[in-house]
Amino acid sequence: MQQLLKQLRMVPISQLASKVYRRLAKEGGAWFEAMKDKRVCTYAETYPFPDIPPIVRMPEGETLFAHALSIKALADNHCQSIFTILDSGWVKMSILGKDHHARLKDAVSSSNYPESARILDVLLSSPFAMKQGSDRMQFHPIDWQYDCKSGYRWDAMSHYSEIGYGTKHGSDIKVPWELGRFTHAPGLACAAVLSEQEESPMRSKEFYAHVFRTQALDFIAFNPPRFGVQWKSSMDCGLRIMNLLIAFDLFRSIGIVWDEEFTFIFRRSLHEHALHIMQHLEWSPTNRGNHYLANLAGMLIALRGLPLSDEHCAMIRFAIAEAAAEVQQQFLPDGLNFEASLPYHGFSSEMISFILAVSTSFTEDERQKICTSPVHHASLSASIQPATPSEFTKALHDIKHHVHKAYEGMVHVLIDDMHLPNIGDNDSGYCIRITPHGTWVDASDAPKTYINLNPRYELPDVDSMYPPKKADEPYEWIIDTLDYRTSLGLICGALQMQLPEFLLRNGAIEYQIMSSIFQPEEHTPLNSSLLPIPFSESYPRLHAYAGFGIWCIKQERYTAIMRAGSTGQKGKGGHAHNDQLSFVLSVQGEEFLGDPGTFWYTASPLMRNIGRSVTMHSTLIIPGKEQNTWIEGHGDVLFWMKPDQAKADGMFNDTVWRGIHHAYGEPHMRSMICSPLGIKGHDTCAVEIRKIVQFHCVPGIEASQEKAGTVQLKSPLGNTITLNSLSGFAWEILPAVYSRAYGRVEESTIIRMEVDAKTQDIHWEIRI
Repeated sequence: MQQLLKQLRMVPISQLASKVYRRLAKEGGAWFEAMKDKRVCTYAETYPFPDIPPIVRMPEGETLFAHALSIKALADNHCQSIFTILDSGWVKMSILGKDHHARLKDAVSSSNYPESARILDVLLSSPFAMKQGSDRMQFHPIDWQYDCKSGYRWDAMSHYSEIGYGTKHGSDIKVPWELGRFTHAPGLACAAVLSEQEESPMRSKEFYAHVFRTQALDFIAFNPPRFGVQWKSSMDCGLRIMNLLIAFDLFRSIGIVWDEEFTFIFRRSLHEHALHIMQHLEWSPTNRGNHYLANLAGMLIALRGLPLSDEHCAMIRFAIAEAAAEVQQQFLPDGLNFEASLPYHGFSSEMISFILAVSTSFTEDERQKICTSPVHHASLSASIQPATPSEFTKALHDIKHHVHKAYEGMVHVLIDDMHLPNIGDNDSGYCIRITPHGTWVDASDAPKTYINLNPRYELPDVDSMYPPKKADEPYEWIIDTLDYRTSLGLICGALQMQLPEFLLRNGAIEYQIMSSIFQPEEHTPLNSSLLPIPFSESYPRLHAYAGFGIWCIKQERYTAIMRAGSTGQKGKGGHAHNDQLSFVLSVQGEEFLGDPGTFWYTASPLMRNIGRSVTMHSTLIIPGKEQNTWIEGHGDVLFWMKPDQAKADGMFNDTVWRGIHHAYGEPHMRSMICSPLGIKGHDTCAVEIRKIVQFHCVPGIEASQEKAGTVQLKSPLGNTITLNSLSGFAWEILPAVYSRAYGRVEESTIIRMEVDAKTQDIHWEIRI
């Protein structure tokens, strides 16, 4: 109740009454739903499903072969229920013991037990195991309710509406949710086709099919609809069913024939997920965001794998109409997302790309049937739902326009043709990712660089984040979550455009999977020779996204991206940081100055707030002041900011960028003259309090100081830049921490200059 009151304090008075009413109605409805669900079997009563062609097909072998070693190595661990989850390092997620029915009795309600037990029997009678020998076909049941980092376990018998989070420091509900998204599943299918191409494969494609089948049925049996942590978030339900159906059909496209029992249970689960999402949409008149997009994307892809009944047609029509309306709400006129986070722009762009691809794949006859379904769901964001194929096509045109703008924006703000800047929250989220972006690091060396993997690492508000069930693996897999080439590949596939050359290696797998939704019988060629160059070769290149608050200048030797804009989400600020007038800088493709990221959400409220604090960003700081403030607490209040007091803005005047915000009582103004060989900066603020100008280096940058006013930074590849103080004040080099992925902590360096209270103007330069 205390957390609810804190949250309500941040709601504008004009919205308070309707907010309280909706909350009470939601809580009351959930209570009645829970009472009913505890007395009945919650698995759906459905009819036998007709055969439905695969919605995707396997990418070409040569596309996969470039990544064969990592795809197979990751799949081998996943086959043993060993996962790395949000930078946990490899952990054992399997449950010991072979009395699976006894375990099931303790995991599901008595009303669900008979059907859960039947599903478990189908799992244990795998046709692949019977063909190839049970000694080769292991079953490693997964603990779906378990947070592998804190050791906390949610109750599988609890109704989703009774599941809480954020009350026990260290526990992170995102960890079991991440595992439950099944993002590893499409990789199992890809490993299957790669093993088939070997002369003497250690494992057959049937082995990987068996693993996928057992993991999917294990989830369905031990997570009946609406019970346990995995049904708490409709967003995660949508992402889960997306990956499950893609994997299911990728296996079918390489010749795997699923048995009737599994096929029925699987398609029924598609129906159950779509129905659950439809009945528990994460929509709000004022505060909806990427969760709602994930609801629509997941529901659409689940329904694409089901027959077009009147009920399903009505849900498809609703979802397409809502998506067409929602892209106009959640994507700004300049093309970027409205949540003040570039990683969330990438994530949301993937979602609307799947919506576009799946919706476009319906034939004219199917569109006619969808538009004339007698069943109707009332619109939430949309004003109308398509009643004719021409209205259907217009909705798709609106979605495609925003997908294209989102693609252009993402390409323009890449810092090196691969990475998005770590601006705003980064929770390592994505829809599907088969291309293995990452690095294999010796397990004995990994804790030296990634200190979250050190068992002795502690936080002030959390005793330990080190997994109790750590797997003894020789190498850790460190994911490069900011490499967005796979996302761009997906978007290109949805837009049915040729793949740019810089995506041919990392992005082609996702491109071909997305393209196959339109062309199930043949692959889209990867020849990119006809693709127009998206920008001229001349420098400087200026890109302004004033709606988001991002300004990018690309000189021949460097890229600088400045931030000055709103807190996003129409003022809620759920994924924004206090990064006004901060900037990131890359030189010759190497990032020098960056945004230190998110660290954690509810697992550590302290680190959550440190990560979004002004003290972590490359801007001017007034000690003791924040640009925008929040209410201290845990749970949902960690995704709110108080009304925007910074009111930041920026502009380009040729190669001079100017930004301003009003958070400190007196305006803070920053100008940056961006010449080909460097940047001259000027910060001014009339507040008579001591001030700090600082720059946050990315991990791996070495800082050295020969004299008080000069610091040299050196990158791992040997590139150097020099920071000069032009106002007579000395630089300090201080240790810091950095988070390039959710749950990851690395050591970094801050270069800072402290000036006295009387000084209003601070001059500095970066020589490149």
